[in-house]
Amino acid sequence: ILILPGLSTTFDVVVEATSDYSHACCEQTAAKVLAACAMYLFAGDDDSRTRSKAESIILAGIKRELSMWEKGKGLQAYPGQQISPHWGAAAARHLWHLSSLKSFAGSGKMSSDLTKAVNQGLEIAKDVTAVSKAEWPPSKIVSCEDAYMVVRAGVAERLDEALSFVRAFVESGKFDKPEKMPTNPYYGGAVLQRQQAA
Repeated sequence: ILILPGLSTTFDVVVEATSDYSHACCEQTAAKVLAACAMYLFAGDDDSRTRSKAESIILAGIKRELSMWEKGKGLQAYPGQQISPHWGAAAARHLWHLSSLKSFAGSGKMSSDLTKAVNQGLEIAKDVTAVSKAEWPPSKIVSCEDAYMVVRAGVAERLDEALSFVRAFVESGKFDKPEKMPTNPYYGGAVLQRQQAA
């Protein structure tokens, strides 16, 4: 028997680095919020320093998202710029992960400021998802990200469908062949390959 190292240390490093990401368009800000959600959830009840840092990142991120949100229209790429349908929709997908913190609301573990920010972020996600005519969770699984979103949303009756999609994708070998990846107007096959493989 060979005991292998766990992912905990690597995961903590990745979450910490992502939560300190210095770029701040609507999607990048939402990615920081997503990382901070993971940081908050995995910190444990006895790690108040990490939870406090995660909370401050979420509060700042939602404040920034609010400055880019035009209700009923979408998210601007940056404050004061035009609405960005693509990056706004991507940001909304990240913001849906705030729902993972809902279990802490009312438990006495989450501050009222964080509870308010979680609710505001979910309101943005809901509005931008509707504006972009997207679905949460996706009704059709066409990517590994969609499969993850179905699992993350806890749609129990679709878990087998999500797992089957990912298994078929991996078995097809597409994840290591960028030329087989579908085209995307925002990035090439190599980036999509890395995203799907992750």
